[in-house]
Amino acid sequence: MSKISLETLLTPKSIAVVGASPKAGTVGNEAILNLQKGGYKGDLFFVNPRYDELFENVCFDNLHSLPKKPEHVIFAVNDTRLESVFDELIQLEIKACTIFSALILKDDSSPGLKNRIAKKASLNQISVMGANTMGVYNIENNTLIGGFDTRAHPKGGNVALISQSGAGMSGIVDCEERIKFNFTVSTGYELTTSMEDYLDYAIDLPGTKVIGLFLETVRKPEYFFGCLERAAKKKIPIIVIKVGKTELSRKMAESHSGAMAGSDRAYDAVFRHYGVLRVDDMDQMAACLIMFSQATLPKHGNLVCLHDSGGERQLLIDLANDLSVPLTEISADTETKLSSLLDPGLPAVNPLDAWGAGGTNAPEVMASCFETLLLDQSAAMGAVVHDRGPSSEIYASYIPYLERGKKLSKKPVFLVSNRQGSGESRLAVELTHKGLPVIDGINQFLTGTKKMFEYRDFQKLFKNRSKLKSKKSLSIDKSFDKKIDERDTYDLLKLYKIPMNEIDFVSSMKDLEKYVGKFPLVMKTANNDIHHKFDVGGVILNIDNFDDLKRAYNEITEKFGERVSISPFIDEDGIEMILGISNDDQFGPLVLIGFGGVYTEVFNEVILLLPPFNLEEVGIALESLPHFEILKGTRGGITVDIESYCKAAVGLSQFAVDYGHTVKELDINPIKVMQKGCVGLDMLLVNKV
Repeated sequence: MSKISLETLLTPKSIAVVGASPKAGTVGNEAILNLQKGGYKGDLFFVNPRYDELFENVCFDNLHSLPKKPEHVIFAVNDTRLESVFDELIQLEIKACTIFSALILKDDSSPGLKNRIAKKASLNQISVMGANTMGVYNIENNTLIGGFDTRAHPKGGNVALISQSGAGMSGIVDCEERIKFNFTVSTGYELTTSMEDYLDYAIDLPGTKVIGLFLETVRKPEYFFGCLERAAKKKIPIIVIKVGKTELSRKMAESHSGAMAGSDRAYDAVFRHYGVLRVDDMDQMAACLIMFSQATLPKHGNLVCLHDSGGERQLLIDLANDLSVPLTEISADTETKLSSLLDPGLPAVNPLDAWGAGGTNAPEVMASCFETLLLDQSAAMGAVVHDRGPSSEIYASYIPYLERGKKLSKKPVFLVSNRQGSGESRLAVELTHKGLPVIDGINQFLTGTKKMFEYRDFQKLFKNRSKLKSKKSLSIDKSFDKKIDERDTYDLLKLYKIPMNEIDFVSSMKDLEKYVGKFPLVMKTANNDIHHKFDVGGVILNIDNFDDLKRAYNEITEKFGERVSISPFIDEDGIEMILGISNDDQFGPLVLIGFGGVYTEVFNEVILLLPPFNLEEVGIALESLPHFEILKGTRGGITVDIESYCKAAVGLSQFAVDYGHTVKELDINPIKVMQKGCVGLDMLLVNKV
């Protein structure tokens, strides 16, 4: 969408509300109140033939009777009237509008109202927000377009929220004052204006520091990739809730959004590549938005925590372990300094329970202990973990701990409680807006901490990510114009430095004589029409003499034809992995890594990666596999050459960039990873010819 189209949609100089109403609670009334609440500075017109005047302004019968053509029309009318007003908008060549309603008519003709409006908007180049939208709050531009009640939104915010769920927007925007927004939008049906358009806009807003994204689907993958790349370059983290993990949820998402929800593993591949931080629910989303918006990104090191309860300290340790949040191992020097501050019997460790006998000096002890923890060289950020008081009060005595620790260490600090409870404390909002964020819920805080560490580490990867040189050639291009056989596949993979077992082809009994003395061997049918040879008896392993070789040849050729492949039988110990390319309907070629061979179905542990990627990135991805420790020789097993497998994956990554669009299916399974090196033992490439 062009910049001009978005400007008239999101920052119009004039607006007409069709269906304006004096009745409290109606969409036509709320739309007016929200514009007034936001301090809208443009020309505002009211259209409703039932009234001569509204809010001490003239109310007009229709769009044609307005004194000037508005840039934007807000529809606050019933769906039975909407199409006729939309036709009026077309006649007047108005190029932007908001539709709150769902465009559903009882006993409608075919195509339905939704499709008719979408087609008319497209033909006439009209930018539509919605339909079925909660609206947009462009707070910094004084433009609150919404048909439903919302809270006051102060200026100076740095958080953008883009939601493909209406409740996904209002459930955070209207309930969480600790977050100061500069831009929020409910995208609705995205008839003409997509999530990607709004994301692009939010990234360019001067004040945006972090973006929240409630995602059902991606309609424009390449545009989406470009937005994520720009956000990463500008160091704007994107926190995402992606629905559609389960089959039922995916079907519901597709029904709601009108577009394919896509493979969840494929989305994870995209998020991993661009450093998008995925969370599970709205509480985690809100906590992350607060933490990223109000604190600096942590530098080297891990988390330190100050407690006033031994039991709750242990709870945090357990939860941090479950979430893989690293806690700082403090230095001997820090231990010594803490020991001099603590009451007898309190261990100088992190997390630290510093509350001893209490007394008048207790606040000074707590503040000094927090400072000492933060000044440890391995501390990246710190939290004061204290429960709220009666009626959810936040005690003002906690504030000096935070202020002193932050000022002295220059590191991000947080005040964390186990629960908020049913009460309220304005101090939570005030402290957060002063850069001392208050987070309720240990799980939420630890999730936010993990995401902050992940984004810190991603930025290092992103900075070091280098462009890989293409190995594309005319000869390879031509090979994809025909059906590819095993020899073609072998040659292609070899070009990309993917180690494969040697392969030779024979088509007569006489050709077998050259293999005398080269045992053990593996024989496979070379029939290109058989993709999974082992499943149909087209593979014979560990042939260790010439008589068995001839018998194997007769057995395979009788079933599948005279041409066979012969390779050395790799008897060396190792762990079977898999490499492959999966062509996703939305995102194109993705590289598959994980445990292969017999482990494929036993563990079902594979990860998809968006190419291209480097050695460090694939190594980090491998470490996230639940059974990764097997590769490091646990329980008496051998330690294998993980780096050789990672290098092969990087090679396949470049192949996917160059030729993935022509590949329907590619599997190297198994690829045996040994104590030194790795080798692909079987391969299948099916191109799109």
